[in-house]
Amino acid sequence: MMNISVDRPTLPSKAPAIKPRALELQWDQDIPTYWFDHNPFLTHFMNAFSGILPQGERFMIDSVRAVRGQINDYPALLQDISGFIGQEAHHAKTHTTFNAFIAARGAPMEKLERFMKRTTDFLNSLPEKDRVAMTGAVEHFTAMFGKVTLAHPEILKNLHPKLQAVFIWHAIEELEHKAVAYDVFLATDGDYLRRLKGLALATSSITAALLYGQAVFLWQDRSLFNLGASAKGLWWMFGVGKQAGYFRKSLPDYLAFFRRDFHPLQDDNSALLDRARPMLERLIRSL
Repeated sequence: MMNISVDRPTLPSKAPAIKPRALELQWDQDIPTYWFDHNPFLTHFMNAFSGILPQGERFMIDSVRAVRGQINDYPALLQDISGFIGQEAHHAKTHTTFNAFIAARGAPMEKLERFMKRTTDFLNSLPEKDRVAMTGAVEHFTAMFGKVTLAHPEILKNLHPKLQAVFIWHAIEELEHKAVAYDVFLATDGDYLRRLKGLALATSSITAALLYGQAVFLWQDRSLFNLGASAKGLWWMFGVGKQAGYFRKSLPDYLAFFRRDFHPLQDDNSALLDRARPMLERLIRSL
């Protein structure tokens, strides 16, 4: 990763190689309806997460592509952008096929897709610099969740093995390209207040889409008021323990984005990636 002529910190390490990898999986009927710990709350949270990804990935690809012509002076970043686009395109494809699978089982995926269409239509009406800032912030979200996934693999222990493979594969690639959209933002603008605006847009948009998607899936499934499943799911999100606190464990990384000298590569994830790649290969061979 090169030094961009915008005020930025000295980086502690090189960016990892960005290598798009297709993940071809067949979604068979042996996957249970509640594929995450036999729990409707957790399963439909992850179903909603998968549901928002295809349109979200396309929004980020389009936002970066729109300004690619402004950074011709940075050939290394242009190369990273190509890797970023390739990885995100594979993610969109894989999650689209999985979304079709759960929709065929009765999940009202079309409702979440319409919600996402309205959301991305609004976001696409924003100024170009705001879209790039938001893309950098969204990539910070996906990187911090990817870090928790790889640093605490026991958190996903109770997923069906095929879904474990998907989320570990996705986490690896999010960490590999976590600095690309942020560097595009630095190269084209870099304004601190716009960065915070991008984070606010990312936080509100992602939260609203996840809450809406999970609610409509649970309502369709007649599980919205399953208090036991909800309590267990909320403990997984915010609780304390080895297999709990997915969001709580991510909070320090979320807050790091507010530092004026923040850069994604200040947090070196190379050891996590070195450990996760062979783990993913073993998991895929076992499927």
